[in-house]
Amino acid sequence: MPKAYQAGYVMHLAEENAHQIKVTVQSAAVTDNEIFLFVHSNAVVVKAEKMVLQNNTASFIINKSLLSEGICYFTLFDNNKQPVCERLYFKKPERTLQIELKTAKAVYTARNKVSVNIQLNKYADNKKDSASLSMSVFRLDSLQAVDETTIETYLLLTSDLKGSVEDPSYYFTGNKDHETDNLMLTHGWRKFNWDKILQNENPVFSYVPENNGHIITGKVINNLTGKTEQNIESYLSVPGTKFQFYPSISDSAGHVKFEMKDFYNSSEIIVQAGTQYDSVYRVEIDNPFCNNYSLTTLPYFHLPKWAPHTLLERSIGMQVQNIYTGDKIKLFKNPAVDTAAFYLTADKNYLLDNYTRFTTMEEVLREYVVNVFVTKSGGKYHFPVYDEGNKILFTSDPLNLLDGVPVFNFNKFLTIDPMLIKKLEVVSRQYILGSSSFNGILSWTSYKGDLANYELDAHSIILDYDALQVQREFYSPQYKNEKELSSHLPDFRNVLMWMPDITIGDSGNKNIEFYTSELPGKYAMLVQGIAANGLCGSQLLYFNVEK
Repeated sequence: MPKAYQAGYVMHLAEENAHQIKVTVQSAAVTDNEIFLFVHSNAVVVKAEKMVLQNNTASFIINKSLLSEGICYFTLFDNNKQPVCERLYFKKPERTLQIELKTAKAVYTARNKVSVNIQLNKYADNKKDSASLSMSVFRLDSLQAVDETTIETYLLLTSDLKGSVEDPSYYFTGNKDHETDNLMLTHGWRKFNWDKILQNENPVFSYVPENNGHIITGKVINNLTGKTEQNIESYLSVPGTKFQFYPSISDSAGHVKFEMKDFYNSSEIIVQAGTQYDSVYRVEIDNPFCNNYSLTTLPYFHLPKWAPHTLLERSIGMQVQNIYTGDKIKLFKNPAVDTAAFYLTADKNYLLDNYTRFTTMEEVLREYVVNVFVTKSGGKYHFPVYDEGNKILFTSDPLNLLDGVPVFNFNKFLTIDPMLIKKLEVVSRQYILGSSSFNGILSWTSYKGDLANYELDAHSIILDYDALQVQREFYSPQYKNEKELSSHLPDFRNVLMWMPDITIGDSGNKNIEFYTSELPGKYAMLVQGIAANGLCGSQLLYFNVEK
């Protein structure tokens, strides 16, 4: 325990009556007379009050009706606006989302249909999609038990406490005010530093919210000096016939960020820094996975003596599913993504098969691509674009994309075999994307989306990147007829159903159907979720499966 101070403050919280809380503050050898009590709950300020100490004592009265359900924070500040005490208070919820589960029977046989009715209580708003629920049905054994943490215990209690609470549901049943108060007293200062807040220091976030898509970060390095560089334009491309392209300019610390919209599955990304084909810069992509690991030591695993074969049974069941239903348990929902190019509509489109097939790319550009000129200066080719809207010829080169990858070495680009190119799209105007501006765009697409065998610059970074995972479809076999019931294919599923997105409509109830497997035993059905009015709740139902 840390050494106690000779002088300081003591804050005592007690129930004044059924509707009020009394906070008593005492000081010892403290000369300040004014103190401030700041109360907040669910990120909402409940009360901020000043009091003058009299005989080193002051009292505050807080109405319980002002407090949100769950954990509330009482912080005491001294005369210098410095935090000196903090106390937690738990307001037990008066009501939760009541979910009722009904099945036709409590005992089922193998490959038997289970029909469950989910009914919400009167507290849920009787509007369409008024509650969002999830349901899981799983077999109980020595390795799998029902988790004591439910959605209501997490949102209202454990999510605001450090460490673990052994049995969080215990504090939601009966009159546990004394035990709950002891739990609040064992947790000290919260997850933020009041000193930094009072000094208006901006918080440092390691990971910003990804509201529009996954954010890929990195830093621009000067290959000559080995140091980071600022104000360097960088580009990230996901090549292909339906490509993705994102620019970013490095900040004062040399960092770049690419906000990847609709970026799913594992893909190859190409990152380049600098607009010159002989650029001296490279981009180092940060590891997207967290490098900070929990210090919690997992307990040593022991197979229970009363069920020594559970692990073997699980292994056999998993192998059976992979062998007989491997193709069905690996089904995914294709996300609805926008496959249009970032510039949406080009001003000119050329399908090269509709024109005479020339032997060089230079001939293609000179013979029938309008608004794009091929010039040569100092031994280097340039492709200036004519802006029809403003009737001017841009003096700098356009953004030249090959399957979504910028190509700056036009001399080398002209050596590509045009027979490998399917189409060309031309944007003959200035285009602004983020902090970047382009004097026209030439977007070439190859037949295979493989850059038409073009060899990238040596400083280009090519990585296999794990993007967002697509949603897996849960597989649950159907035994609707005699042929399916008598099938010799084994069914050793220990998870019978998983539905993460159940919505309740006008009637306030919904029927869910699934089939049991061939594994006998006791099964748990857990349904939990949150309603539109903010109430959360869960319900558990058990049933048995016999051979």
